[in-house]
Amino acid sequence: MGDPLRAFYTLAVLNPQEEDVLALRASHVDWDTLVNISFELNSSYIFYTNIKRFGLEACFSSTNIKRLQAKKESAILNNLTQINLFYEITGLLQAEGIKFIPLKGISLTTDTYPDIRMRVGSDLDIFIHPANIDKCVEALKKSSYKFEPFIPSSTRGVTSAHGQACMVRSQDDIYIDIHYRLFTWYEEKYIFKIDSAKFYENTVNKLWKGYDLAYMKKEDEFYYLLMCIFRNRLGAFRHYLDADAILKIHGENFDWTLVKSYLWKSPLKQYWETILKFMRERLKTPIPDEYDWERDIRRGNVDWVDFNKESQGKFFEELWACDSLEEGGVTTNGDGQFFLADGKKKIGHFIFNRSNCERRLFPTPPTGADYTNRANDAVDEVRNAQSVRPSAWWS
Repeated sequence: MGDPLRAFYTLAVLNPQEEDVLALRASHVDWDTLVNISFELNSSYIFYTNIKRFGLEACFSSTNIKRLQAKKESAILNNLTQINLFYEITGLLQAEGIKFIPLKGISLTTDTYPDIRMRVGSDLDIFIHPANIDKCVEALKKSSYKFEPFIPSSTRGVTSAHGQACMVRSQDDIYIDIHYRLFTWYEEKYIFKIDSAKFYENTVNKLWKGYDLAYMKKEDEFYYLLMCIFRNRLGAFRHYLDADAILKIHGENFDWTLVKSYLWKSPLKQYWETILKFMRERLKTPIPDEYDWERDIRRGNVDWVDFNKESQGKFFEELWACDSLEEGGVTTNGDGQFFLADGKKKIGHFIFNRSNCERRLFPTPPTGADYTNRANDAVDEVRNAQSVRPSAWWS
């Protein structure tokens, strides 16, 4: 039986590779299990779109196809209602001179996903400057929107969600979250180390249905989604799909160097690496792996000094973890044994298989590519550096 999660990831993303989808037909997947996963992870919309696109309906039971169809019809109605409401709110706020940024579902529906059925939100989220929060709420109250107090805190007469947002409700019972911060003040100050105002100031204007709307730069929106993934780890899969879609739709103009500057200045670097690895390997998101020193070699950078900084550091990290030392017919693996080699009685080896390395497996004889010569050159390069401390090579 095929791996249901791997099969689900293939069909749940925007624009999956045709060869990956075709490979599922021969993998003996329990197709109906995938439907249940799609509902549990709130991602049946893209999932069903891909089923129809690749002609896979016959793989599923008629009952589950009907469930997916019903969900699709509900999604269309929900999104049309939200888009009409968003159009109305845009007119109200722009008439008051209030700049705002669409967030999450409404941003992705109107500016990323090619089909409104692919991303369904439970409410509308907009982001405004804190100085305009009272003015915004009053403008919506005058137009029959009902103020919905959060409990327990209150600020300037506007009850807040822990210093992050306030909420109004439309006559159609759709909730509008009016954010004046992207996250709570303590998350921004102590966890993410960001200033929401920077995101508010760094916008791109786009015309939408006759209105000039301010959208986040796609690099900023991508980083915002990564923070949402970290914050909502148990319910974050839709944010994974959103981040994946941003790169697939806007990838040609996407400044990955800018995103890297956000990620590696953050105190959560190790979490970003894990999240991006999941997206790259499981969702096949087109993310460049800056830590993949083997990719540097494939590109022709055969010497360690020619790797990028991230790759240089990762090379030494994996050399330390997965090296070996041969002495007197006895081989000792891992934990920096390579650095004890003298080239005479003690011979170091670096035969590398990433899967084995990550699982700390040391088969005998070792399997993988032999990078011993490159490891020797890299170690010599660092040890012979005269004017730079060794750690500066990978800092």
